[in-house]
Amino acid sequence: MKKLGLGAAAAAAALVCGANESAEAQIMDGNWYVHAGPAQLALADQATMSLGGTVIPGATYSSEPQTTAVVEIGRRLSEHWAASVTLGAPPKAEAEAAGSIAGMGMLGSATYGPMAMTAHYHFNPEGRFQPYVGAGVSYMYVFNTSDGVMNNLEIDNTFGPVWQIGAEYQVSDTWNAFIDVKQAYLETDARGSISGAPVAADMVFDPLVVNLGVGYRF
Repeated sequence: MKKLGLGAAAAAAALVCGANESAEAQIMDGNWYVHAGPAQLALADQATMSLGGTVIPGATYSSEPQTTAVVEIGRRLSEHWAASVTLGAPPKAEAEAAGSIAGMGMLGSATYGPMAMTAHYHFNPEGRFQPYVGAGVSYMYVFNTSDGVMNNLEIDNTFGPVWQIGAEYQVSDTWNAFIDVKQAYLETDARGSISGAPVAADMVFDPLVVNLGVGYRF
């Protein structure tokens, strides 16, 4: 009986260890997910502009928020940690003359592709409501520009840090609803000309991206 009891205990311990190893293996194998939905991007609308090498005091630009579609592809690396790549359909931003040059009209426009790579920590991973925070790197690729008051407009691609905060609400084992907020810090250089005089601008975009939609885990 003693040997039988020891054997049963050993078998139970093996089962428990096996279950723990299986769960750990499942976590380490990764848990992929996709988030998709509409997003609104609001730019900081800050710039330092110069004409013919002379800074124009108070000259800046303004833009309206842009709406686009965003997809985030991620993988759960452990119970709490995940990493993801976020891509957006290229929106078009129009820069209106503002500040001391207000009234000049549209300076120009750009179609750009926003992207972010982040790592994030998920709280309450076993609950229905799962908030998270994260940080990483953002990148902006300028596909094309269109002239306005400025001719031969060029805007450089740029990258910078980004942080995010969000939450998922688990509707089922595979489906969820989410809201995600990212704040990127992006500065770039723009150049062109107005009436033949060279114009340069140090532009601060710092887009704030608010995204909501549905997610699927697989």
